[in-house]
Amino acid sequence: ARRAREAGHEFMIELPMENRSGEGEALGPATLLTSREAAQNLQRLDWILSRAEGYFGVTNYLGVHFSADRDAIDPVLARVAAAGLAYIDDTGALKGRKSGDVATVSRLIDPGFGGDKGRTARDLDSLEKIAARSGEALGK
Repeated sequence: ARRAREAGHEFMIELPMENRSGEGEALGPATLLTSREAAQNLQRLDWILSRAEGYFGVTNYLGVHFSADRDAIDPVLARVAAAGLAYIDDTGALKGRKSGDVATVSRLIDPGFGGDKGRTARDLDSLEKIAARSGEALGK
């Protein structure tokens, strides 16, 4: 994180979140879970955020089940907004919600790690078309 900031880069923190019901702590003990009380999830959120400094926002890591549960996600979004941070959602569960500084990803971009650079180019072309059609787009 320090080296990224020194190089002039912005960065975000990924929050591990429950992806499917019943997965429990598959992502580790700091995973945000729908089965926990809001205070327990906020304690974990605070711990995660304390691990680094200089980030402009947070994003989910997995988390479709957690993000779709308003009782679970709303306290997290409120804490993130109160800290002056952006929240970027790629689950689609928050699409159209106006809660703090929340943005929804228009397109997930394949990084091409498997050797298929053409897929990355196609994803970026698709993102460009979304931006041309709607005036804005966010890729992740």
